Amino acid sequence: MNKLILAFAIISAIGVSCTKTTTTTPTTNTSAANPQPSFGAVDGGLIAINTLTSTTALGTTYDVELGTGVAVFGNLSAGTYVDAGTVTLNDQALGIQTNKTYVFTPGMTNPTGINLGSSIKWKVSGNSANGVAALDFTTAKIMPKAGSVNMSSAEINTATDFTLSTTSNVLNADSVYFQISGGSNGKLLLKRAGGTTKSVTFTSTELKTLGTGSGSVAICPFNFETKTVGGKTYAIVNELALAKVITLK
Repeated sequence: MNKLILAFAIISAIGVSCTKTTTTTPTTNTSAANPQPSFGAVDGGLIAINTLTSTTALGTTYDVELGTGVAVFGNLSAGTYVDAGTVTLNDQALGIQTNKTYVFTPGMTNPTGINLGSSIKWKVSGNSANGVAALDFTTAKIMPKAGSVNMSSAEINTATDFTLSTTSNVLNADSVYFQISGGSNGKLLLKRAGGTTKSVTFTSTELKTLGTGSGSVAICPFNFETKTVGGKTYAIVNELALAKVITLK
């Protein structure tokens, strides 16, 4: 399965279609990036991401929210991306990177990023030289909701089973990713479940493959639809990324 890097980096590819069953995928991961949905063959992805990161300090948990977006166009399976002109999400410009991916970067005037609480609108000016037509599209879907990561402690004991869950029911999602990453072995555990799933359990056998040390957990409900413009099909995705920095022991 091709991987898509989520909010804190850039997209790399879009792979096979998502399912409603729970699967476990142990993979090597040195950056502890959050999981990203995957799809069938498409010519681009436009992903609105609302991140909620929980940090515990002195017994108090703080949630930091950030609205952002990433986009990519071209041959995603080959990792060959093209310039699509200007790209905006809710009228906020995404910057094009050296590898032709697009990423929104918060600034001093908008430290919490893009407001994704209501309608989600994408505009792409297009680039005829690269076969990308102009796109002006407001998705009918809304951002998923799921509270926050439900953990009273920032530590996970790898010697026992651990259930990763949300503080409230998951709403408006097609599927949900659950991930634990980090540890001395630099790996991650990834499980994908149906759109109303609010918890999954990682066994001690699975957790021990990570080793010990600093890491993170992530729960990412998402929904998507496809849009065809100029003979090209794009995946339009709304994703909620709930994250928490943890320690594996």
